[in-house]
Amino acid sequence: MLRQVNGKWALVSKKTLRPLAYYKGEGKPSDEWVASQEKRIEYFKHHVDEAISPDILPKAGAGQDGTDTLVQSYKRDTPGQNVKVKKFRDYIE
Repeated sequence: MLRQVNGKWALVSKKTLRPLAYYKGEGKPSDEWVASQEKRIEYFKHHVDEAISPDILPKAGAGQDGTDTLVQSYKRDTPGQNVKVKKFRDYIE
């Protein structure tokens, strides 16, 4: 659906009215531009599958899934983590 959003022409979603593509030229976009953008949007809507593509973000957070992995990587990457720390009681004697 073609609409003006903040003074710019944009192709917007019919369900959410969220802008999907902005027109960068002057005036109203041509029918060819609208058709090519709709074709591009439909392609990504139907051909991009999240199950096939791996998660590109590293594990983050301290949730139950990432805790052990994050602790081990922190210990490996931080200097001084292999040193045994004495008890405070041993220092004051």
